[in-house]
Amino acid sequence: MTTRKALVEKAKKLPETEWKIIKFNKPKRRHQSIRVHDGKTTIKDYEGDVRQIILTDHGRLQPTFLITNDFDLDLASVIEKYARRWLVEQEIAEQISFFHLNNPSSSIVVKVDFDLTLSLLAHNLYGALTRRLRGFESCNVDTIYRRFLQNGARINIQNRQITVSMKKKTHLPLLFELPWMKKITHLSWMGIDIKFEQGHVS
Repeated sequence: MTTRKALVEKAKKLPETEWKIIKFNKPKRRHQSIRVHDGKTTIKDYEGDVRQIILTDHGRLQPTFLITNDFDLDLASVIEKYARRWLVEQEIAEQISFFHLNNPSSSIVVKVDFDLTLSLLAHNLYGALTRRLRGFESCNVDTIYRRFLQNGARINIQNRQITVSMKKKTHLPLLFELPWMKKITHLSWMGIDIKFEQGHVS
């Protein structure tokens, strides 16, 4: 079996004339053009050739290898299909690694369903937060947690108002650019207000 290291070394030795530049006309795409090699290879226990597409200059240190038996679809379409699939796989990986979706705490079926629902809700809320943090729109859940949410605070309760004074942190000012961090949140079922502020907790 060919190792990943051997594949990478083989890709580096391919002549420059065998590579193509594929350009994408999508404003939100970080890398508008990538370097691509379209070739054939074989895999164990599969009859015939398969299509092997190698991607470089796409923001990663090592080349990406795509395998497909579709020889008719144009290169750009194959890459776009892979990108959408990769986003789905990345979300599933985050849900497993960060939220432990594959290991819920409950053993009763009804509670397991509840655990899964809350985990998916939390993941979507992280996504909504990430899209609003300037400069961090493409970060994963673990990065957002460490940079913004993993923090200490001093909590002051007076009458029916709770003030959460968050510990100083490098990216905290960016978090407080969000509109809801500047507003007082009213919890009607408890009859209290919650206010967040940048504090001086040591």
